Amino acid sequence: IEVDASTGGTVKPVARAKTAAQILDKLVELTKERGSNHKLYGVIGYTRGAVDRAEDLKGRLLSELKFDWLYVAEESASVAVHNGRGFIDYAFASKV
Repeated sequence: IEVDASTGGTVKPVARAKTAAQILDKLVELTKERGSNHKLYGVIGYTRGAVDRAEDLKGRLLSELKFDWLYVAEESASVAVHNGRGFIDYAFASKV
C-alpha cells in the first residue's frame, strides 16, 4: 500500500503480488522507478520470522540504488500483534 502527499493521505494499493519473492521484486522496482535519480534514505522494519527477508531486501536495494543510509530494524511487539509474524514494512525518501 501507499500513503503519501500524492494520495492525500488515502491508503491505496500500489501493486499486486502472489509470493513473498514477487513482493520484494516489486519493492525494488518501485524504488528504482521513483527514486533512481536521487540519493535515498530508507528503513526496513520486520517482525519476528522475517529478518532474513529484510536483510535480503536491503542487499538487493543497495546493489541497485544509491542510499545515504538504509536501516533494518525489528518492529515493536504491537506491530507484530496487529500484523503477525513475518511482516516487513519499507519506506524511503529522497529528502529527510
